Amino acid sequence: MKKLANKAVLFFYIVLALFRKQRKNTAKKFLIVDTLRLGDVIMSLPVFKAIKNRYPDSEVSVTVRSSFAEILEDNPYVDKVIPYYGKSASNLKLIKSLVKERYDVCINLCEGKLNGIVYAACIPRRIGYLQRHKYRDGFFLTDPVEWNGEFKGITAMFLKLLEPIGISGADDKPEMHPQAEDIASVADLLPKAEGLKIIIHPGTRKSTKEWPYYRELIEGLIEQFDAFIIISGDSSEVSLINKILDGLDNKNILNLAGKTALKQLAAVCAVADIAIGNDSGVLHIARAVKTPTITIFGPED
Repeated sequence: MKKLANKAVLFFYIVLALFRKQRKNTAKKFLIVDTLRLGDVIMSLPVFKAIKNRYPDSEVSVTVRSSFAEILEDNPYVDKVIPYYGKSASNLKLIKSLVKERYDVCINLCEGKLNGIVYAACIPRRIGYLQRHKYRDGFFLTDPVEWNGEFKGITAMFLKLLEPIGISGADDKPEMHPQAEDIASVADLLPKAEGLKIIIHPGTRKSTKEWPYYRELIEGLIEQFDAFIIISGDSSEVSLINKILDGLDNKNILNLAGKTALKQLAAVCAVADIAIGNDSGVLHIARAVKTPTITIFGPED
């Protein structure tokens, strides 16, 4: 019943927006809707940079999943991070806060998701994807950008949404620069001696992407290169990682699964010599901090 009531209130906001006086179409305050998964958020970083380069005096806010908000906190091209909790009641609070901010332009990176919320917030210019056979997704958009299904990379797709505001040919390489304090916080965990420091991320969102030979890989890297292995993973992957490491009693292994925040994880990736793992957000982070990567793709990739 409560969920139904929240949806009714959202509908009320949308109807109310129909009768609000439209504001002048300017480009000073941008809202980017980026409630995607971690890897996609990392791949969207060039969007913020491109906007700031084209409109240096603008204000850029980003709505991102609450669990990923910290990854954008120190981004030089993001002025404000708005956590998204994904609940109906939270959506109503989000609409109220967006109305108060009086954004000029919204760029929705998430296909049709949240288009209604953005419309209800009375943002004059609303840019987003319009996929074939999903034309209803563009109902709340002022500048629908049609995507014909051709895939040239996720970042290229995101940057295409900037064309309606006069941005094209932007750099498509994600960049992250961990803060000195985050690097210092992980420095004491790592060995001082010279030698390869390899971060390995065995976890993945889909079981079909799991690779069954991480244990053998770890043993081989230590035996052949005397490498120091750093294991990363979130709290949901601890069980999988413990199974991989079971019986491996080696001073060359540091298990950080479930023990680091995202900013610390980025710092660990930055000081590592190489990152190895399944196609995941962590490997995208490693590439963004300029660490060489080896990605193991599963059958669905």
